[in-house]
Amino acid sequence: MRTRSPRPSRLRARLAKWALLAYKLGLGRLLAHKVLVLTAMGRSTGTARRTPLWYVREGDVIHCFSGWGATSDWYRNVKANPQVTLEIGKDRWQTTAEVVNETSQQARVLRLIEAKYGRLTTRVFYHLDLVVLVSIPLPAPTAPARG
Repeated sequence: MRTRSPRPSRLRARLAKWALLAYKLGLGRLLAHKVLVLTAMGRSTGTARRTPLWYVREGDVIHCFSGWGATSDWYRNVKANPQVTLEIGKDRWQTTAEVVNETSQQARVLRLIEAKYGRLTTRVFYHLDLVVLVSIPLPAPTAPARG
């Protein structure tokens, strides 16, 4: 049994952020089917921290896994302050994230992730014995104001 969660190397952590550049350049719609950008407040600094994440959408709920377990900075930030902003392509929502501890729901959503990205891919990028799940309900659309 592991006593401490592994952390990605600095190089791997930097490479994981490549999608932020695409979003900054206005090309997020090209990645939207695979990668979203989650903005959460840093738990120590209070600074907005943007993180690209793989996700699966189930109705009006977005599910994201931390492949490095509870040691991932974005996960720790969401636990400290669950108010987040999601960007998927050109769409943006402000909402509240929820940490999911129920193992049956984690397993069900992991199957959805594996169906979307491929089982081999999830085995390479996730430490499946450490996976933690965050679910983020999207707010209901609001009707435009009539004038």
